[in-house]
Amino acid sequence: MKHLFIIILFFSLINSIAQDKIYLDKDWKKTTEDKAHFYRVLEKKSDSLFYIEDYYISGKMQMDGYFSNLEKETLVGKINWYDEQGIITITKTYTKGILNGDYIEYANGKVIAKGNYKNGEFYDGILISSSIYSFAFSEYKKGKRIKGIAYYSNPTNIAKERYYSYDNKGKEYPTKDVFYDKKSQIIGTP
Repeated sequence: MKHLFIIILFFSLINSIAQDKIYLDKDWKKTTEDKAHFYRVLEKKSDSLFYIEDYYISGKMQMDGYFSNLEKETLVGKINWYDEQGIITITKTYTKGILNGDYIEYANGKVIAKGNYKNGEFYDGILISSSIYSFAFSEYKKGKRIKGIAYYSNPTNIAKERYYSYDNKGKEYPTKDVFYDKKSQIIGTP
């Protein structure tokens, strides 16, 4: 009788920590294993919280974090994304699916931008965006952009800086531009 109880307890424990594996195509729609580009491992933590690990088909991590609603994929807490080598690229914090909290962006696993979201809006720190140059950073304080920096090819090869102010209605306008050559030497300020 004692052995039967241990066996039942063992299988109950295995079943309670079991994880489902879902195969996903390139558009993140459910598919079969042979057509998959990604797969998802999900673990139910409670009725309204699921721990999700998404993987590239190679087995490298693509994303990990929590969903509060599985069907709507409502993100909660800290969520991490990774490149195809499994190196972290972005960390964002969500509350009920809305960006709210820390934001960190990485290049080759090293922090290149940090900030904070408040109710879905970038509030404080450095934000990366695409530009006509290779990439750009915008610096924010208390929800307002104060400076933008664009680069030719990497974060050490600056192309342009733009400074911002706000009128009494809160409308943003540029106050100063500084242009650089490809050797990061100032070439003009209009």
